[in-house]
Amino acid sequence: MSASRTAVVTGGMSGFGAGMAARLAADGVRVITLDIAEGADLAVDVTDEAAVHAAARPRRAGW
Repeated sequence: MSASRTAVVTGGMSGFGAGMAARLAADGVRVITLDIAEGADLAVDVTDEAAVHAAARPRRAGW
């Protein structure tokens, strides 16, 4: 896989999301986790649409 690819994984700190994040990272994909759990790249309640937009807005240029 290309290192230039990035995936945003919601719920990436546990369960299915954590598994997906690990698999993508193993395939060479840069992974950004969004979760309310400690350790996420971005602490975001993904049920709050405004919070998701606010989290992504200042980072779009770097993704």
